[in-house]
Amino acid sequence: MSILRRYTRLGLLALLVGVLAFAAAGCGGKKSSSSSGGGVTALPASSCTPVEYKGDGKADVLIATDLPMQGGSRIQSRQIVGATRYLLEQQNWKAGSHNVGLQVCDDSTAQAAKWDPDKCSRNAHAYAQNSSLVGVIGTFNSGCAAIEIPVLNQAPGGGLQLLSPANTSRDRACERLRRRRRTASPRKRGSPRPVRPAKAA
Repeated sequence: MSILRRYTRLGLLALLVGVLAFAAAGCGGKKSSSSSGGGVTALPASSCTPVEYKGDGKADVLIATDLPMQGGSRIQSRQIVGATRYLLEQQNWKAGSHNVGLQVCDDSTAQAAKWDPDKCSRNAHAYAQNSSLVGVIGTFNSGCAAIEIPVLNQAPGGGLQLLSPANTSRDRACERLRRRRRTASPRKRGSPRPVRPAKAA
C-alpha cells in the first residue's frame, strides 16, 4: 500500500469517527419520524439515495455523504462511500446509544460531469432543514464547500458538522468558515503530498 493511500485511509477513518462521535454526543436537534428509513426523515431523492441502515431496530439519527458521484471524481467518491459503509458496519451502525442511518448524496450533475454550484446549494439547504441529520461527510471540492458551509452554519438548532476528506483550498473565505474539518493537508497547486488528519480549519 502506498504512503498516500495509507494516509488517505487513516484520514477517512478519522473523518467518520468524528461524525460518529458527534452523533454519540446527542447532537443534531429533534428527531423526526418518517416512513422512509425508520425513525429518521430522509433527504430528497432528487440528490440522495434511500436511507441505508442495517442495525437493530430503526435508525434515529442520520449522516450523509456529499460527493460528486458523476464525472472524473466518481471513483474516489465511491471509495469514500465504501469506507463510510465499512466503518458503520464495523460499529454495528451505532454511535453511542444512537442508531445511525446513511444517505449517499450527489453534488454533481451528468451535464457538468463534476460538482455543480446549484446542486451544492440545494443539497446544503436540504441538510440544514433536516432535523435528523447530525453530520455530512464532504465535500470533495473546496468550491462546493464554500457554498455549503454558510448554509450549514445557519441550520436551526446549531450548525451542522461538515467533514471533508479532500478539501485543500487556502481561500480565506473558506478558512474563516466554522464547523469544517478536513483530512487532506492544505497545499499549493502542483505540490501533492501525503495527507493526514488535520485540526479544524
